[in-house]
Amino acid sequence: MGSSGIDGVLIKAPANTIDIRYVPFRVTGNQSFRVCIKGLQSNGTINTLSEKIYWRDPQDILQIGYNLSLIPPNYDVVGYTNGNEVFRAPFNNRHYNPVPDPNPDQNPNPEPPGLVFAIIGAVLAVATVAKIAYDVFSSKYTRTVTIDHGNGIKTTTTKEWTDPPVETYVVNGNNYDSEVIGVEFNESQQLSSPNATYVNYLFEITAANINEFEIEDEVV
Repeated sequence: MGSSGIDGVLIKAPANTIDIRYVPFRVTGNQSFRVCIKGLQSNGTINTLSEKIYWRDPQDILQIGYNLSLIPPNYDVVGYTNGNEVFRAPFNNRHYNPVPDPNPDQNPNPEPPGLVFAIIGAVLAVATVAKIAYDVFSSKYTRTVTIDHGNGIKTTTTKEWTDPPVETYVVNGNNYDSEVIGVEFNESQQLSSPNATYVNYLFEITAANINEFEIEDEVV
């Protein structure tokens, strides 16, 4: 990997549930590691659905940030241990700027795109890892679609987790011990929405100033 931040790998998944497992490695200094989930539609259109980035702050604490322009107005940061939920912190997101629906009503006053899609500036930290160990072990993504045939609206439930072997997270000023941390949210969409149906999901993994990383397994 070089320093440009665009070196990496693109993985096409046959389903909207995937777990990419890496050989554990640390993100240090001026390094960054980015995971972007994209949806590939049957007509060849690709929409970015999620963007997550790891980096270290000046205090050498690992930051886990999400591009909030891609997350709906309400979402939860959730932690799990042994498969059980140990904390849930609700957040309100004023940065949401969805792909327009034919009749959008989810956010009537989105922020201007220039503010939302600033390169790095839009990737805001929602959690910090307070213990230093191996940083990145797994990226898990699950997207569940529920269709209500009565009104032509579908609801998607998205869960995205990261699984570094650390214990203490600082979320919204509070410390939590958990094995897995991530974001969860529900989003209702018109069936004709550009975000409605995908034939494949793409994992785009890029890094900056990290010489190499190794994918250990892919679980679909």
